[in-house]
Parts: sequence; C-alpha cells; structure tokens
Amino acid sequence: RRYSPDLVIGRYLRAVLAATKMGLNTVYELHSTVKKKREGLELLLRYKNFRLFVAVSGALRHYYLNLGLKGITEDRIIALPTCRGPVNGRVEPVPLPKATKGLNIGYIGKLQVQKGMNVIKRVSSLLPGHDFHIVGGTPEAIKTWSREIPGENVHFHGYVPPHLVERYIEAMDVCLLPNEPPPQNPENTIYSSPMKALDYMAHGRMILASDLPELRELLTDDTAIFLDPYDAESWAKAISSLSKREILEYGERARARFMENFTMTARCRRLIECALERKTHDGDGA
Repeated sequence: RRYSPDLVIGRYLRAVLAATKMGLNTVYELHSTVKKKREGLELLLRYKNFRLFVAVSGALRHYYLNLGLKGITEDRIIALPTCRGPVNGRVEPVPLPKATKGLNIGYIGKLQVQKGMNVIKRVSSLLPGHDFHIVGGTPEAIKTWSREIPGENVHFHGYVPPHLVERYIEAMDVCLLPNEPPPQNPENTIYSSPMKALDYMAHGRMILASDLPELRELLTDDTAIFLDPYDAESWAKAISSLSKREILEYGERARARFMENFTMTARCRRLIECALERKTHDGDGA
C-alpha cells in the first residue's frame, strides 16, 4: 500500500471491499438496484471502517433501507444526487430555426414516452405561437415522433455531440423536464438522478418540470414550476403566463441553487463531511 488516504470512495464493489479489508475508511456509491451484489454489501457492513453507502436519489436510498440488508441502518446510507461542473465562461447560443415570434422552448434527451414526449406532443399543439426544440433521438425515433408531432412550430434537431449541447441549452428561453412515471421501472428510471435538470440549472434556464419526487430532490418551488405530466393544459397555461422577468428570475435562482448544492466540489464536500463525521459502528472489523 503506497498511499494512506483518509477516505476511499468508489463505485466498484470489489475495489471498495479490497480497500475496506486493508483497513482504509471507505464509502460505496450506489447508482442502481442490488442485482447480484447483496452478499458483498452485507460484508461491507460488517467492517468498522466502512463508513457509508451513498445513493444517488432518495428513492434508491429507501429501496436499500427496505431491502433487509443485515446491518443496514438509517445512518449508514445517505442520498446525494449526482453532480456536474459549473458552466465556465460565456457560452455562445446556437442559432435556432424560428416559425413563430414566441419563446424558444427546449427539451433535450431521449425521445421516449417516459421522458415526456407525449407531454410535448400535447403542449406544442396547444401553443402554436411558441417554438419547441427537441434535441436528441435516433433517426428512427425522430421519424416516428415527427409523424406524431407534425406542427410547424416543432423542430427536431436530432443527435448533438455532448460538447455542443450547452450551446442549445443556452439558446432556450424555457427548458422542459416532462417525465412521466413509467408503468414499470425500465433501466432503474425512478432511482436515477436526472442529469438534464442539473444541466438546465447550471445554465440558469427557466424550468418547467413534472411534479415527481426525483425532480423535487433537485429543484424547489422557487427554482422551477412543477406540473402534472398528465395535464397538458396546465403546462400550456404556465408557459403562456410567463413574463420575461419571471423567466430570468427563475433561471437565476436555479443557477444559484446549483452552484451551492450540485457542483462536484459541493457534492464531494458534503459526502466527506457525512463520512468522516459519522461515528464508527461495531462490527467484526478487519
């Protein structure tokens, strides 16, 4: 062992177990459901120097608390959403096509029902005086949804390389998070920490979001407007009632909340504080 770190944080169970067995203080990050690692998780909990599980959402934390792992307690697992870096410098907005004199309303992500495409379909038809910009999707998905949403005020931009996405976000007046609760849980959807919310916040965008627990973990009533994903009229009414001042003020508050809570620095500081302040637990030890 060449180094003696105060704390080892990892997402790979075998590596965290190895560090724990070496007597190092450890934290294990949980980004999905248990699958085949239950035995390893219970082994971690036996060590005094294993400090903490960190789940990326409250829903995932509750999942593990209810799993019945031997040794799991409320104080041994916390929920910390994921993070991203701040926006550095001025970002040049991409020129967007316009069919109206209204707002540029944006959605970035996969073209899936659970991500909110049906919401966009209904809302865009109710607001022909505003432009809707949909960024992302495979050619097949775009072909399907362009038939479903044929309005002239709807623009499909297709796949955009990650390094250019911020230019599209910067060009939007309003950004949408219209997620629908999935009937099942494909790919651990309800346990995720929505990265697009952080992207919009980092850019100081006005956000309209579905009123779902995983989005309320990141956003608050003064940083976004929460709406029922099954009530398209409420989305249309909210957009129609927005003033330029409200758009700017919501965006500024969203950016401030992001900088205080969801940068990499802020998350790491919170994680380290929780891990090192927590009292060690009795166990078999190394």
